[in-house]
Amino acid sequence: MLHDQVAARRYALSLFQLCHSEGGGQTKPQRTLEELKVFQKTMEKDNLIHKFFLNPTISKEDKKETLQEVSSKLPGTLKFLILLVDADRMSIFKEIVAEFEKAVEESSGELTVELQVAQDLSEQKLQEIKNVLENQWKRKPKLKLVKNPHLLGGFVATASGKSFDASLQSQLAQMEQALSS
Repeated sequence: MLHDQVAARRYALSLFQLCHSEGGGQTKPQRTLEELKVFQKTMEKDNLIHKFFLNPTISKEDKKETLQEVSSKLPGTLKFLILLVDADRMSIFKEIVAEFEKAVEESSGELTVELQVAQDLSEQKLQEIKNVLENQWKRKPKLKLVKNPHLLGGFVATASGKSFDASLQSQLAQMEQALSS
């Protein structure tokens, strides 16, 4: 829902601003993101934990006590997680993490890119692709490789609503269109 996405963005940006106001430069938001992702992965892996934090019949106090018990693993995000419990916003936690990650990337000049490839690529080829994408999008790409058996060759890169199609299929289609014109 759009309302949830807007709320997630607001929570994420507020947390991001708080990280910067507390000092620590670029490392504070990055450490906070790592903690958020640890908690997110825990919720994704353990369905009981996920259900526990989303269950409206479990008291907020019980949820906060549970967070206090694992506070040593979440020192930078504990207060934020407690705030989410108090505000009944744990249901949008995943969206908050995604929005926070976008904010961290934007501030560092990085961009997470899903790179679809037909087969494994050498480090040299990956570096060439990174250079092409950095020139195209003016940000340093962090690649997440995804094998796509439907690609014959080349790659398709997507990030933040942007797409760069350098697949063999795309190149053949462009040649066919040029020849038929």
